Amino acid sequence: MRIKLDEPVWVGRWCVAAVTRCSVLETMRLGIPCFQVFKRPVAVLTREKDNTKAFRPDGSDLSLYELEKLCPGMRDAFEHRCASLGR
Repeated sequence: MRIKLDEPVWVGRWCVAAVTRCSVLETMRLGIPCFQVFKRPVAVLTREKDNTKAFRPDGSDLSLYELEKLCPGMRDAFEHRCASLGR
């Protein structure tokens, strides 16, 4: 399992990205390898000018402190990627 920042996109005046949890389960069935891939949202990040906000998948607020505990360095990575996209 790994937690990943999806590629940010600009939506109007906001830079938006999802933080997702990705995992792969592998099994053998009748001697044939089988794989299941799961990708689930952990948070949604938005940035307008110099203001970053985080939300849980259900839309409720997620404090930036909670985000940092859950996904260390994710806020900085998001802000850097938004800046590199311009606007």
